Amino acid sequence: MKDDFRILDSIVDSIVILNSSGLILFTNIAWKKFEAKSLDSLGVNFEFSNYLEVCTKVTGEEMEDAILAVRGINKVIRMEIPIFEMVYPCHSVDEQRWFLMRCTPLIGLPELVVISHINITKLKLIELEINIKNKQLKEIGLRLHDSFYRIVHDIQAPLSSIEGLINLSKAENLNSKSENPYISLISKSIFNLKNIIKVTLNSTISKNKIESVNFDSLVCDFLDSIRYSERLHKIEIVRLVNQTAPFYTYKSEILSVISNLLSNSFKYCDYKKERPYVEISITANANEAVLIIKDNGIGINKDMLSKIFDLNFQVNISSIEGFGIGLNLVKKSIELMNGEVCVTSEFGLVTEFTITIPNFKNFKNNILSNEIVGLF
Repeated sequence: MKDDFRILDSIVDSIVILNSSGLILFTNIAWKKFEAKSLDSLGVNFEFSNYLEVCTKVTGEEMEDAILAVRGINKVIRMEIPIFEMVYPCHSVDEQRWFLMRCTPLIGLPELVVISHINITKLKLIELEINIKNKQLKEIGLRLHDSFYRIVHDIQAPLSSIEGLINLSKAENLNSKSENPYISLISKSIFNLKNIIKVTLNSTISKNKIESVNFDSLVCDFLDSIRYSERLHKIEIVRLVNQTAPFYTYKSEILSVISNLLSNSFKYCDYKKERPYVEISITANANEAVLIIKDNGIGINKDMLSKIFDLNFQVNISSIEGFGIGLNLVKKSIELMNGEVCVTSEFGLVTEFTITIPNFKNFKNNILSNEIVGLF
């Protein structure tokens, strides 16, 4: 019978054939080489042994795996299961090794079983390395989250102090005929900033909530919060909003998209042009919203378009503003809203972002069906 199995000598994996009692009938060349190199310490010649009995004699750290292997092989022998597989470590003094053991009935001779031991050490080492890196990334993510939360939370105290000083200034000048108009503007800006902080804090400690969105109000509120920025006085801002139905989405995410894209348009404006402009056009209906933000700023090189959403990537590396985070956040927000983004640009002429997001009108209570959950 052994001659019938000689074809298995051409296989690089270690293979052993057992009868229904667990007696070893055949081992291929790969098994014999592995046995000679690694299994002499057991003091057993496997080819004349009972495989199951050898496994039951294993002690130490490998005992649990050996017992599991015996149980699985017996189930295949009794035809309770068609296949049994397990991954186990088999380390030597010189190296770490892992194997996949697979046991199946021998086709044509169901009273026999074939056991193969496949070396998966390379895959296991890669898996371990990935697990370590994932753990490190998780720890970094937690530290970043904590740092971000702390910064956003702690900035409220100095803002409250500034607000208090403004109120004192107003009280001292209560009887003054001429009130400084900038005091009220600063006070309003602080109010807007504190509101942004409140929204940000809520988003860090709770799940996103689907809310009704008024696009015109979102855009106007953002523009109003930065209207005293020096650079805005040199830019023509065109706002075209046409919303024909109630629209529901993650409000904090769409606000982040609008604010980041508009801020980028303002930052990379080309003031040398006769008419620098930024145009925001929004069309929203019962099914979807399409946002187009267009400017005639410095533009983006074609070879950079595929990289602009990468973390820490900046179109203008000489810019002293920003860290290359904004567009990365834009992409993540759009993905969360199950939307799409398209970017076109001609260097030195024009840049246009087109964002399409669905209307979650049927999920406004944040109770998502299985279909919509599968989209995220």
